[in-house]
Amino acid sequence: MSDISRENYDFLNSAKALSEMKGLICVPISIGQERIGVLVLHQFHSRGKLVEHDLQLLQGFADQTAVAIENARLYREAKTALHELAELSGQLQSRNQYLLKRNEIHDTLQQLTLQNKGVDAIIQTLQRMIGKPVSFIDCLQNQYYPQSAATRPTYSIDELSMIFSNRRTPVTLLLGKNNSACHYAYPIINGAVFFGCLTVETKLIPLPELDQIAIEQGSAILALELVKQQTISSIFYKKTHEFFQKLLQEKDPDALYARGQELGLSPSAAYSVVLFHLTPVQDLQQLDASVHRLVAMLKRRHKSIEQLVYGFHNHVTMLVSMNQQAVSQLIKQLGPMLKEWEQIESISL
Repeated sequence: MSDISRENYDFLNSAKALSEMKGLICVPISIGQERIGVLVLHQFHSRGKLVEHDLQLLQGFADQTAVAIENARLYREAKTALHELAELSGQLQSRNQYLLKRNEIHDTLQQLTLQNKGVDAIIQTLQRMIGKPVSFIDCLQNQYYPQSAATRPTYSIDELSMIFSNRRTPVTLLLGKNNSACHYAYPIINGAVFFGCLTVETKLIPLPELDQIAIEQGSAILALELVKQQTISSIFYKKTHEFFQKLLQEKDPDALYARGQELGLSPSAAYSVVLFHLTPVQDLQQLDASVHRLVAMLKRRHKSIEQLVYGFHNHVTMLVSMNQQAVSQLIKQLGPMLKEWEQIESISL
């Protein structure tokens, strides 16, 4: 009893004062060569002496006790293993459902882009999938989807560009009085180029896992869609550049008139060209994105006078239908736009 715990000693002593004990016998409880305990028989009365037979009988009980303890241990281990197996099976089933749902979301969205359904169809499908208002802000073309003004977020494209200028992970935007509105914003980035942002209006923080999967898959599909659109635009710009250069070099009046008609130009109108120069950078993908953003900005702000606008390498050419005096005024108006550009873009204009 040299290593009995104080608690167990108190239990034993409270059952019967050990000071009254007249004798005892004890035998080991063993499983194989491992001793797991001791079985003790206390005698508190002097009637009858403990003999060798009593010791053998107690050892028989000890052996049965060892078997019972070992069975209990094996049962406990089996029960624990069964519980762990059931839990693991549940996790695998849940994971399988998760992967099936993920594949279903991916396949659904991929079909939209293969069928050239466009950005609007992708956003509408995402809204149906997660049952929450979803918006896409295209920072290349400076457009909102859905295009209805009533569904537009209250933050601007410039604000989003600044938020994700050095960030590649989603962020939760708290808006309105007392942060009453919550938006989950997921950036769409290709290489070093920030294409735009998917946002979800939600009351749950963090966004449920399946909703996050849908947004992640949607962002990947949108990135492919935007790269495709950017590639098509680049091809169009190249062809427009070649056509415009031929127009400038044309000497024959009849051929010049014919080429002008293809661009919708009037032979009696005055035209001028505004040429924008972007500082060359090593990252051609980033330069290409800046060119597309500038073209979109010019089309949006000067659509009343712009006759033709396209980008080529690190230049953007804008053909405008106005005389030289009006062009001088236009250049003054472009001053604030250049300052705004410098605040947002890393490439000088």
